[in-house]
Amino acid sequence: TFPGGLEVVSNEVLITVVSNSVIPASPQSILVGVNGDTLTVRESPTGMWREWKYATVAGGPYVSFAPPITGATTYVPNFSVAGIYYVICLSEINNVFVTSNEVIISVGNATLSTGPVVGSPFEFSLSAPDAMVLVPYTTNGTFNAGNTFTAQLSDANGSFTNPTDIGSLADTIPGIISAIIPATTIPGTRYRIRVISDNPVVLGSDNGTNLVVDQFGNFISPATTQTIQHSTNGSAITVAATQSATHEWKYSTTSGTAYTSFVPAETGSAYIPNFSIPGTYYIVAVSTNTYTDEVISNEVAIVVTNGSVITTLAVSGSPFLVSANLSPAVNVDFTSDVVFNSGNVFKAQLSDNTGNFTSPVEIGTLAGTSIGTISASIPSSSVAGAGYRIRVISTNPAVTGSDNGNNLLVVPFEVSVAPADTQRLMQGQFGTAISVAETHPATRVWKYSQSSGLGYTTFNPSETGATLTPRFNIISPYYIVCESTNSASDKVVSQEVVIIVTAFTGINDNEYSSIKAYWNGNDFMVDLSGSELVSPSFALMNANGQVVMGQKLNSSVLNKIATNLPEGIYIFSIKDGEKVYTGKTSKR
Repeated sequence: TFPGGLEVVSNEVLITVVSNSVIPASPQSILVGVNGDTLTVRESPTGMWREWKYATVAGGPYVSFAPPITGATTYVPNFSVAGIYYVICLSEINNVFVTSNEVIISVGNATLSTGPVVGSPFEFSLSAPDAMVLVPYTTNGTFNAGNTFTAQLSDANGSFTNPTDIGSLADTIPGIISAIIPATTIPGTRYRIRVISDNPVVLGSDNGTNLVVDQFGNFISPATTQTIQHSTNGSAITVAATQSATHEWKYSTTSGTAYTSFVPAETGSAYIPNFSIPGTYYIVAVSTNTYTDEVISNEVAIVVTNGSVITTLAVSGSPFLVSANLSPAVNVDFTSDVVFNSGNVFKAQLSDNTGNFTSPVEIGTLAGTSIGTISASIPSSSVAGAGYRIRVISTNPAVTGSDNGNNLLVVPFEVSVAPADTQRLMQGQFGTAISVAETHPATRVWKYSQSSGLGYTTFNPSETGATLTPRFNIISPYYIVCESTNSASDKVVSQEVVIIVTAFTGINDNEYSSIKAYWNGNDFMVDLSGSELVSPSFALMNANGQVVMGQKLNSSVLNKIATNLPEGIYIFSIKDGEKVYTGKTSKR
């Protein structure tokens, strides 16, 4: 890799691994001048040339037979002089000379053959005894007085380079040697046993089959690390013991030490990891054999992760009615896959009226690590809105949950009246009915004042209905409001409606003799030609005080006002600045 991350790949180099081996590899015991068992060389790949050689000392130097034995892939042992011979095959493969394994050939005037050995596998553990084994052997030829036959155990690979004597028998004839395989023998699957003699010296053949020595052990698989979420099953792991055994699964939070039993205990040959608390756990299997010896398996690491989700459930109770003394209660339920730590606090938060949580309002809390219901309340000061949402968050660990999933309506206590237009009435005249609209269920009382914004007085008798038709007998401006009271005893006062009450006078009074008003068919005539009015306006009301028409008038002229009104009693009003002239007339 060059600076900057540029990678280049070199040319390929072909590497060929060559080897050869001679079979059977077991020692042979043969008589002088008598053929032994045929040896065969196996080469990989096939050699270009080969030669069979021998030595009288293990490991060589090796010498050629006379004449040399070359080319053949087989060789039949036959020696004219007694002794121990080490036979190999030297192969030339791809221009490389490769020396095979040695095969021991014991040549003498007597032969010795080791018979089959039973009892494999030999199982050992800390409390297990040594293994008793019977080693039979047969002879050919003469063994001298004082001879001892000795059973020898190879190493774990079947080699007798450094054999272990495991039993002996002083004799000159075939027999059976009572031998002992030590309980401390290292485990292996290719052990062999042979019998040798010392008078004459003869290395017998081995028992002919591999023997297994088992030191009690176990292992679990698969051994790969697993990553799972808490309270969720992982992949099953299994234990295999080399001997008949019972098993118990244990764990630790520290690798290599302090393994603890599960509660309840996990036994059997398989275990499915599942932990409720996040962390890293090290799993082992403790196996116990028939000698009550225990072995502990390899570890398997289980990484248990925490959850990350809080889900706020649907919230009921909307619309929420709020006022100064009214903060409606709300239960906030939620779920979570998180394991919470000591000192955690769940918090219910209220968004603004558009569902935004940039500056949420905390409306309830629940301390602890367990999921529950948060008892919350909607703040009395909340503004009106139909887009509120609620969510739950936690503090340890810090997790922000989803919101409740649907919009919530918050309704403050408000009162309004309509129509809010100023009404101009004469003494005793009924005005236009005023209606109240309240956002909460409420009781009410209508009030009035002769000064705007203060000193409101209850009507007599009290007016408590949803509408009020104004009527006053005293000349004055009046300011009408509706005072409403909700279930929390909060009182809200509506906006004012202005009622101006003026005197009821005839148009023909001396003071107003310059103004003439009369019907001419369907036309109402207002003659201002002799008056000094500047900017007059005209209104006509029916007997119920309802304005049926109105318009501006031209001063100093006769004004004709076309109507399509039915016959009846009408009240007219002519206003000029602060002056109001009223009268009653009948249309027939």
